[in-house]
Amino acid sequence: MDLRKLARYARRIEHIMEGTLEWEMSHGIDALVANEDWELMSVMMLTAAEIPAHRMAERLVENGQYLHLVLPGCFRRQIRKPEILSSGSMRRRAFRDVDAIDMEDEAGIPDHIRETAEEISEASERTYQTALQRELQEDRDGIRDFIVTSLGDKLLVSTDAVNAMVLISCCAVWEDTRRIAALKVANSRPTVQKLVAAGRANELVQISHASDMEAVAHNIAAALTDLIPQLIEDNNAVVLKFIAENHPEADARNSAREALPPQQAEE
Repeated sequence: MDLRKLARYARRIEHIMEGTLEWEMSHGIDALVANEDWELMSVMMLTAAEIPAHRMAERLVENGQYLHLVLPGCFRRQIRKPEILSSGSMRRRAFRDVDAIDMEDEAGIPDHIRETAEEISEASERTYQTALQRELQEDRDGIRDFIVTSLGDKLLVSTDAVNAMVLISCCAVWEDTRRIAALKVANSRPTVQKLVAAGRANELVQISHASDMEAVAHNIAAALTDLIPQLIEDNNAVVLKFIAENHPEADARNSAREALPPQQAEE
């Protein structure tokens, strides 16, 4: 990417990325579109706040720039606002009566009650920290969902949309995004047929794995039937093994298995 293009937006970059001022954000995004700086827009979407990122995604879809949706579709994370992670202020205490006791000042509290209260407090803190860690590990970015949905609507009318969706199915770092994208491709029979006709068997196998569905594996293996002779000629063990394991017809499974190296055929 020509970094000189970035300099065009130096005065507006903060507003484009944060969306703090509607007028400045809109004019900045309009300028990106007018200058056809699609690649820069794709990169900015990786870390832009949700509102401007959604606006940029919409403009890319409107202008048919489907391949420039691949980067944010694969790598964008949910943008979380900074929070002060304080166990005292961020959570509802499970045992308020126990927490309210100052153990150092209450000398009259029996030792066994003091120990029980401390254990309860420590267990509550561990539960909170575990829940917090789980929350931070989850990613519910709506922009990725918008991208996958928008590309899915264009699969039958745009080769770029198909290629973008295949890339997201195979390369997205988020399992849920890979799976949803893969299912949209796999559930579109014309799209699968187009990929088969183009000889893109390895990508179809990856799409099947990403979907994590037995029915998808069977359907894709069946769609690859006509490619078996070429796969045998190319010694494509990966796809042949996939067909041997998933094809609904025994003859096709046997043909693929017989072409595998002995060690792989036995696995």
